[in-house]
Amino acid sequence: MKIINFLICEDIRHEDGGKKSFMGVYDETIEFLVNPESKNTWPKVGKIGVVAKIIFDDSDIVQNISSFKVNYSCDGDVTKIGESPLNKDDIAKKQKISMALMVPNFAFTKMGEMKFIFEFYNDKGAMVGQTSPHFSTTVKERVIE
Repeated sequence: MKIINFLICEDIRHEDGGKKSFMGVYDETIEFLVNPESKNTWPKVGKIGVVAKIIFDDSDIVQNISSFKVNYSCDGDVTKIGESPLNKDDIAKKQKISMALMVPNFAFTKMGEMKFIFEFYNDKGAMVGQTSPHFSTTVKERVIE
């Protein structure tokens, strides 16, 4: 399996005709502007959108996928941010999944390298596959006077 599209944003809006608009798209850095008094005060809570399209290249795995979890890791600390059942027949037919996940109270726990991990599970709850983007996003803060 491989991620072919991935982005992180501040908001996902659902438009007419099934379209989605992504607001406040982050590139390689999520930067918090803080005053000197709140420097190094964590967690920082905000909303975040995660958008991914994943293609499956192993038909054995596709036939067994029934759910997924999305985790994020920041310098080794892993937190689950979402999970959902999947339609096995739909995944087997399309050989891909597109997801747009909005997390309204996302807790950025510290500065560091943030990476997202997509895990796929079978009916018995055993993980049958996992994938991540080939890059990480740096979380940092900048003091403003």
